[in-house]
Amino acid sequence: MWAHLSGVLVLLVLASGQTEAACDCTDTTCNCTGISRVPQDISVPANTTVLNLLNSNIGNFGSFPALAQLQELTLTSNQIDRIQPRAFTPSDHPQLQKVTISNNRINSIQPAAFSELPLLQELSLANNNITSLQPGTFQNLPELRNLSLSYNKIDRVQPSAIDNVPKLQSLDLSSNQIARIQPNAFPSGLVQVDLSSNNITAIDAGAFGNVTLLQQLDLSSNQLRASALLSASVCNDLSSIPGTVDLSDNPWGCDCSGVFPDDLSSCSADIISQIQCTSGGSTSPLTLQGGTVMCSAASVSAYYTPLLLLSVAAMLKNLLM
Repeated sequence: MWAHLSGVLVLLVLASGQTEAACDCTDTTCNCTGISRVPQDISVPANTTVLNLLNSNIGNFGSFPALAQLQELTLTSNQIDRIQPRAFTPSDHPQLQKVTISNNRINSIQPAAFSELPLLQELSLANNNITSLQPGTFQNLPELRNLSLSYNKIDRVQPSAIDNVPKLQSLDLSSNQIARIQPNAFPSGLVQVDLSSNNITAIDAGAFGNVTLLQQLDLSSNQLRASALLSASVCNDLSSIPGTVDLSDNPWGCDCSGVFPDDLSSCSADIISQIQCTSGGSTSPLTLQGGTVMCSAASVSAYYTPLLLLSVAAMLKNLLM
């Protein structure tokens, strides 16, 4: 009896552990499971426009199957650890507009991996193990607008890493390991840049000087100190950004008894006020008054102390009369 039951259990385990590669297609959308080999395990109609290959065992592939009508491709939650050069080509994928290869094991992207895809607008490589971006990684993508590289291990952005992407508007580099922002690291047409939750301690002069259309810059939850941000060049650069700059949740490391730079008249009050310094055990935002930086608590006390002394003097005079 036990032998019979154990045999049944083995059969059940084997059956549950095996997933046959299969694609379920409705109209022009195909959802495939159990895929481990590309292109061998993929069999979809030639007119497929949306292809989802989720939660499978896809490893590396030299090139993706030619699908002339394909517009959206999702390769989320697989085992991919690198993207080879010309894995996607304009001749095989002329209509491709959106590619998502998130939650994999990608540690490197070879230059020209996505080169010259004429209609690609959105590319997400979030939740991988990418450590650096080589020059020319995203070159010649004339329509790319949104690029997500969040939740990787990128420690720097070289000025030539994101080049020849003329229409790029949104760049998400949040939750990486970037420590320094170098000059001219970003394309000039960017509208939104997310650098939150990194290890940024330094911002070089001119880091955002060429990004003239920027409407939203997120530098929250980094390691910025007041001394680094209050250099005239950095503060002026951030102040020249026409949109909003989020500097919340940084350590700052300053107190209201410290000495602040003499002239920061080109800095905006919004940038200055986001720096929080300690005063009497509590934190106070800085204020900018006539080009002079001071703690709001200090400025308030400086204003009210004479009034308080006058009030006390008047009370004593009345008591003595």
